[in-house]
Amino acid sequence: MRLIIEFVYTGSIPVTEQNVKDLLQAAEYFNINNMKGTCSTFLEEHLSVENCTDIWRFANTFHPFPAFQQKAFLHIINHFEELAPSKKFVHFTVQELGNLIELDELNVKKEETVFEAVLEWIKHDAEVRKGHMAGLLSKVRLALLPVDYVINKVITNELIVSDTNSLILVEDATRIMNAIRLIRPDASGFSNLVARPRLPKVSLLAIGGLTDWSRVNTIVAYDIRVNRWVTVTCTLPHPHNYYCIVFLGGNLYCVGGLIRYCKLIRVQRFNLSTQTWHYLAPMNDFRLNAGITAVDGRIYAVGGYNGRHHLNSAECFIAKENQWILIAPMTERRSEPGCTALENKIYVCGGFNGIDSLRSVECYHPDNNQWTMIRPMMTRRSGLGVIAYTDHVYAVGGSDGFRVLCSVEAYNPTNNTWQEVTSMLSPRRNFGIAVVEDFLFIVGGLSEQTYNKEVEYYHAMSGKWSLAADTRNLCVARGCCVVSGLPKMSNFLFPRDCLPRIP
Repeated sequence: MRLIIEFVYTGSIPVTEQNVKDLLQAAEYFNINNMKGTCSTFLEEHLSVENCTDIWRFANTFHPFPAFQQKAFLHIINHFEELAPSKKFVHFTVQELGNLIELDELNVKKEETVFEAVLEWIKHDAEVRKGHMAGLLSKVRLALLPVDYVINKVITNELIVSDTNSLILVEDATRIMNAIRLIRPDASGFSNLVARPRLPKVSLLAIGGLTDWSRVNTIVAYDIRVNRWVTVTCTLPHPHNYYCIVFLGGNLYCVGGLIRYCKLIRVQRFNLSTQTWHYLAPMNDFRLNAGITAVDGRIYAVGGYNGRHHLNSAECFIAKENQWILIAPMTERRSEPGCTALENKIYVCGGFNGIDSLRSVECYHPDNNQWTMIRPMMTRRSGLGVIAYTDHVYAVGGSDGFRVLCSVEAYNPTNNTWQEVTSMLSPRRNFGIAVVEDFLFIVGGLSEQTYNKEVEYYHAMSGKWSLAADTRNLCVARGCCVVSGLPKMSNFLFPRDCLPRIP
């Protein structure tokens, strides 16, 4: 009560993990909305694998707190792989566990994780819980398990062998697995629950671009679990190109570019939850084909072309203040550079200075507002893709001024060296680039004078490039980014009910 009275007079309150639940209940009882907001924000900011189940149950008990109830639940399904081995996991009720594992939204890279989590939950109190084996097993996507795993780990498991209903479920799943191999060996998903791919927690968006005949204002999304693209219902307010796209705080930011022949200095923000566009404060200069990245909640736009000069200037957007501020200029003038962030530093690679494609690379330190020249790339590149991947900075494709490249090189910041990496399957420049889960994706671009609709992805562990489903649009200068953490991620993924069904 003393803390509540002090809050009424001062507007502040010392919230801790020990008192937050009591304070929230008291704030609800006395209808002190500001204090409820303070406590809810504290809980949301301190969500972790260790406390998310407790907070979720607390929010379920006290129904006036739906906001952090939803966030706690999202934390559970997004961190299921980390939660499953914890001591908290075995204390789920059978209904709670069943409700979790039947969700398409449950974030697991391998279905083996779900199967093994069910086994561990039952083993915690086998005599009481073994009767739930078939009920829980019916919610596991058994047909997504590897064949050798089913043979060696599933059909030999004592809990399954001793339960007739569980054996029937495994036999049915095996039939569907055989049907998939016979009907469509290259299939990438079916709507049957037993073979239905779960939703990834990230989606790759490809936004706008330029084709042979028009500028594109559509947004398409790639679902890595089913290797399919889907058109998102929203579009850019105007078809334009030569812009930069970045994802920050649940919003897409579209920076610079052209609408017809009009250079854009304004910045547009797209709220992915409400699907609405807003104009924000303008930049300090026009920037076509600039480099862009986000670090520590800020957006950095570097270089580009303003219609007269290739720029070495750089600026930073502070979203909370809706303001662009100039930062220290780069050493080199660069349009069409590659730009990424790694360990809170910004790397800008290559580009075009008005005469040559560049090999040089600069690193920006936000703490001291300084650029440092680091070891140059092995190859001159403009119109390249640059991205942080496996603790390295990857420089992909582009043009050396004479030809379009398929070569790739990676920078190791630990020893300040570049090394060659397996080349792409096809040369391209001015393409979209993003990392989705453990893979590096390349979308669209220009191969010499031909627009490219192919999508390639690279896996560092195997060192191989492979083709993914193409976007069906021959598109260059397409912006790409990966989005995550949205309340309705299913809006940006392929609908599972639209997948074919095994009879």
